[in-house]
Amino acid sequence: MAKLKLEDEVLDRLLDILDAHERNTSARAADHERFSYRNRVRIEIETGRDTHITWTVPCRSISQSELRLLVGTVVNQATRCRIDLITVHNSWQTVTGVVEDCRYIQGAQGIHEIAVRFDHLLDPASFSRNAVRTRVLLADDSPTARRLLAQWLKPLNVEVVEVDDGAAAVHAALGEPFDVILMDVEMPGVGGLHAVSMLRSKGYVRPVVAVTALSDPADRERCFQAGFDDFLAKPPSREELARVVQHARPEPLVSTLLHEAEMAPLIDAFVHDLPEHVARLESALATANMHDLAVETRLLKGEAGGYGFEPITVCATALERGLRAGAAPEEVRRLLSQLVRVCLAARPATLGGVARREGASEVVDAGATA
Repeated sequence: MAKLKLEDEVLDRLLDILDAHERNTSARAADHERFSYRNRVRIEIETGRDTHITWTVPCRSISQSELRLLVGTVVNQATRCRIDLITVHNSWQTVTGVVEDCRYIQGAQGIHEIAVRFDHLLDPASFSRNAVRTRVLLADDSPTARRLLAQWLKPLNVEVVEVDDGAAAVHAALGEPFDVILMDVEMPGVGGLHAVSMLRSKGYVRPVVAVTALSDPADRERCFQAGFDDFLAKPPSREELARVVQHARPEPLVSTLLHEAEMAPLIDAFVHDLPEHVARLESALATANMHDLAVETRLLKGEAGGYGFEPITVCATALERGLRAGAAPEEVRRLLSQLVRVCLAARPATLGGVARREGASEVVDAGATA
């Protein structure tokens, strides 16, 4: 198996230079789809009928459709290849594709960069943590405030859904999964304090952050007592928003069976159904129905490992033990929150599975509720 002759440190500096040059000069419309992917991969490149050369080489970026990597030889366009990609949890997935482009890197001792176009679209979040899009529900009755926050959130790889009152926020949050809710406290009709109390009463255990012009310590305390997890004074800084988003961003949970092609549709179906499991768990908590909560927890414990999602099994086991031991409500809520978080972090095996789970083939930024 061939390797590049340069030391790893030199190769990493070369990748940095290529990244910087691309950011400064590229005008390709697809640039926003690519994410940093620094890993060593195994690639088999066809050199003739039934013959190939195998390299272990570094790569620098990945998208739904393409991988960019370095090789030590010229590779013609349309050359077939096979690549073993390493996932975020060090399992692997084999993909096939064709060489779309090959360029010589000046002064790099015969090294070329190639772009491989995949035969089938894949989920880049399975390989790059940077590709995980955080889903944010933004609730504020001020269009001006929403526009500003949405603009500041945009560079953080965030999908923003906007609503303009607390009732709409409750309806949206219970209808689809969000990683974090940013909610104004003072809104006409159903305000933020009432809205977050409603969510908690319905078993909602995901993060909700107060974003408000109220700044008195007593106001902060009221927010926490109502059920908010965090507090941002208006206007929040970009750094504060980034902190909240990064804390809420789920670490992608990838099936350990991703390398088994026949498992892909089964993994996709399991992940697609997880939000419904979460809704049933939260509903059981809201009604203090410990029997249903235990039944749903055991179901996840028994199924998740079979689809390669052992962390879900671990969290479900911890919750089941807590329920059997008669844990306090606060402890049950904490254990359920951990289980919900890993469930919503699970990634499908294919891009089609991502679209099916999210209900669209493209990422959608919803406008404000009229």
